[in-house]
Amino acid sequence: MRKSVERLLEHTNYALSPRAVHIDFTWNCNLKCTICARKNAVMENRNLTLEQFKQLTAHFPRLRRINIVGWGEPLMNPEFLDIMSFAAAKGVSAVFTTNGMLLSEDMITKLPRNISSVFFSIDSPKPDIYQQLRPGARFEKVKAHILKLRSLRPDINAVIQMVLLKENVRDVGRLVAFASEVGAHSIHLINLAAFTQEDDKRHLHFIEDDISGLLKSAHEEAARQKVKLYSPPLKPQSRPCKLPWTEPYITLDGVIYPCGFSYRGFGVVGEWYAGIPLEFPVGQFQLGNIYQDSFDKIWNGKGFRLLRSTLRSCSTDAETSVKDMAEMRKNADILPRFSYCRICLWRWNCAC
Repeated sequence: MRKSVERLLEHTNYALSPRAVHIDFTWNCNLKCTICARKNAVMENRNLTLEQFKQLTAHFPRLRRINIVGWGEPLMNPEFLDIMSFAAAKGVSAVFTTNGMLLSEDMITKLPRNISSVFFSIDSPKPDIYQQLRPGARFEKVKAHILKLRSLRPDINAVIQMVLLKENVRDVGRLVAFASEVGAHSIHLINLAAFTQEDDKRHLHFIEDDISGLLKSAHEEAARQKVKLYSPPLKPQSRPCKLPWTEPYITLDGVIYPCGFSYRGFGVVGEWYAGIPLEFPVGQFQLGNIYQDSFDKIWNGKGFRLLRSTLRSCSTDAETSVKDMAEMRKNADILPRFSYCRICLWRWNCAC
């Protein structure tokens, strides 16, 4: 009955209290990755505290899962284990993304039982390329940590996440072999979100030769190795966006966004696609603050209702070309509130 009600509400501009929430956990990181927006920003020493987490989650009576995301390495939050233990006591499961460098054997033994999946950012199965993309990381150390996680905590799914780039896309097949070797449950390939023209030039849309056969072979090998492989379409292809009905994003300051892709903290608001720059209207997507008002009031307030209405009006299964997508973005009018959703890079499978 509950699922039927939730599906019904997806066709309206209202939503039930969320069962899942994306939470910004820290602004600290131990690496200087070349494809991260952090390189263009001055980061403060900021962490979500246990008391903030308690205050935040009190707004969600139906909460069952948290997705720990944001602009930093979650294991650098000194209260990481305390927060996870509190969530576990409340019956809330958790997933988080990590570069893996700090996931030592001691940390693994302390992970609460509510953690269901750990996403490891591995952008190449070749140690030299991997370490070039993620300065400060050590390939063999991260590999050992994944193996140790699978040995000590087989109940936790290890997921490999790779940002597709011109310099690593031809290594996807080898990544499948790596995932099989370390006992990973699945591989998620995602497109680069480019915040500078330099990063945009590393995107797959600048590869002239056809790589569809390469990815097809990787999927076939993954099937043989019994590793699930998820990859984005090579052409822009619209997908439904249900997050404003199901999973809001909350920043360290308590600002509520409808999704993680709309959160551009610390002044990083520009984005590039196929040579076309666009200034993301970040202010349009700030829908309230959970520390200043009732979440329920915000969740079904005027802003969220307008956003859901906009998304419903532009919902489509269309596919287009990179050239046409770039032209559509070049000519887009994003001044009306939430008009950006019509050309959203995430919604069109062009980023993340």
